[in-house]
Amino acid sequence: MMLVGTDWTPVVRGHGGLENLVVGWADELARRHDVYVASFGEREDGAPAIPGEPFRRITIERPHDIAAACERHAIEVVQLNNRPQWLEFTPGGVVSFHNYSEAWSPLGDPTGTRVDMMRSVGDAAGITAVSRDLARHVANVAELDLGDVQVVAPFVDAEFLGLPAPRIEPPHVLFANRLIHKKGPQVLVDAKANGACPGVEFHFTDYTRPWPSATAEHETLRQRVRETPGCRLVEAPTSRAAMARQMGRAAVVVVPSIEPEPFGLTSIEAQAVGTPVVVTDVGGLPETLGPNVHPVPAGDPAALTAAIGAALIQPVNEAGRAWVRTTFDRAESARTLERVLSRAAARPRRTRAR
Repeated sequence: MMLVGTDWTPVVRGHGGLENLVVGWADELARRHDVYVASFGEREDGAPAIPGEPFRRITIERPHDIAAACERHAIEVVQLNNRPQWLEFTPGGVVSFHNYSEAWSPLGDPTGTRVDMMRSVGDAAGITAVSRDLARHVANVAELDLGDVQVVAPFVDAEFLGLPAPRIEPPHVLFANRLIHKKGPQVLVDAKANGACPGVEFHFTDYTRPWPSATAEHETLRQRVRETPGCRLVEAPTSRAAMARQMGRAAVVVVPSIEPEPFGLTSIEAQAVGTPVVVTDVGGLPETLGPNVHPVPAGDPAALTAAIGAALIQPVNEAGRAWVRTTFDRAESARTLERVLSRAAARPRRTRAR
């Protein structure tokens, strides 16, 4: 089987997001199958990214290369991520959705019409989504039955499952996401500007990835953070382990998104290290709610302030940590995906495009 990344960024271990899920699934599936990971921009065909990686890597430069790779390596089933249009290059494909339909167009190709994308989804031998909310969206826009879309929940990396990091005194609140408006950092800044949580600093990680450098949107939000008393811009962690330590040292992690999120990895990762989390009630975020999570209406600084205040006096919640370990287990996530891939592989193979 072959798992294919997107044309947005190479499938790099430890970078988080979609790419980290693909790597984790491949690690688990390689215990029972011959697994290849196709990635845009890798160095050489078949070379593992790190010594001891249990799967093989394939370099592709364009979607058409998928067909040649399938033939060369006798691939029986392919998993695509957010790119239903590439099904024509596979012998039988499963499409896994991580985002809403506006993110399904290939990089630099805005010409693909919504109708074409929806028709491509219907050609899939299997369809998965990372949350129930996203599954409903996929079924709605592709005019499918909800039962046609299997939820394959993301997982928490091992780096977040160790002992909690010691809290830093005085306590601080952490925004641990990308600095873009839809993630809601400006709502958290507004709350602090209006007097939220006196004596408690609000820290904002300076994430720009996957963009290679800061955009105008990033710069605007950076400036707002710098200019607001009680807010601090902090360096983004460079590894998953560093991110786990950063979350563990915070008193509260806040996910104040103002637009629907397909899921909420930040939420489950923070809970895994024992840190209370405040999230908004949009998209798939409510599905990440464990026993120590306080949902609030999106875009409401007053509600956000009240929820943060309540979370600041909450101790480490071991029940919440246990819930995350059970609900978002990597092996179980991969087994769910494996069942979809196995059903797809059993279907008649089709002629691939060349």
